[in-house]
Amino acid sequence: MMTIDRPARCGCGRHPTIRSRMVEDDDVATWVECPGCARAGAATIDSARNDSAAIANWNSGKGRSW
Repeated sequence: MMTIDRPARCGCGRHPTIRSRMVEDDDVATWVECPGCARAGAATIDSARNDSAAIANWNSGKGRSW
């Protein structure tokens, strides 16, 4: 059975979402962002969307506090 990592709840109490966008040279930036207070975790830039790295950045505290 495969476990799915989820971003931890934001300090404001809302559940964050995973966002991504295309950047230079066909790379993809992926990050976790809270829809309530707009806090965002550190973006990971890779050749493909990397949800697990973005979630790991968020859950380690990068982005959850100002």
